[in-house]
Amino acid sequence: MLLLMISTVAASSRNVLYTGIAMSDERNLQPGKDMVLSVSITNKGSEGLKDVDVTVSLLGHFIREKNRIDRIKTGETESTRFYLRLPDDLHGYEYIKITVNHKEYKRTIYREIRI
Repeated sequence: MLLLMISTVAASSRNVLYTGIAMSDERNLQPGKDMVLSVSITNKGSEGLKDVDVTVSLLGHFIREKNRIDRIKTGETESTRFYLRLPDDLHGYEYIKITVNHKEYKRTIYREIRI
């Protein structure tokens, strides 16, 4: 399995949450199969973060998974992995929504994928 790494810095929580996304190589995505998505969060703030929720959705298809990262210490990175089953009728371009939510910070990222 090949992974693509895409990284962004959260705009609303500038310099606090750094989000990295690794996902299955688009050339290998197929309808009816699992797509593997790993989301890494680095705490660039001055205080530790507790109870960070990470939600991944395939827009328009009612496919959604949510994981919780219990604690991210300052300067450390924690990751969570998702396995999303792609619908059998999925073809063309679709959007994945990744939301990182903490009581003080929230970041939403959209990624286009091609099936």
